[in-house]
Amino acid sequence: MSAAAGYFDANPDVLKDLLASASIPRFGDPESDIGRTVVFLAGPDASFVSGTTVSVDGTSAFCA
Repeated sequence: MSAAAGYFDANPDVLKDLLASASIPRFGDPESDIGRTVVFLAGPDASFVSGTTVSVDGTSAFCA
């Protein structure tokens, strides 16, 4: 169990409030959410992408 999972198990109201304030009310999955973006950027479909930052964070609510 990760430290975050342990914290949210012990503090379910914090998790509920956090997800309620998010545009996409779930945590991202590294493989399906981040991995697909990496594959896109490394592939030929991104050949015209240059000099930009791609934020794959689901929402800005988690950014401090």
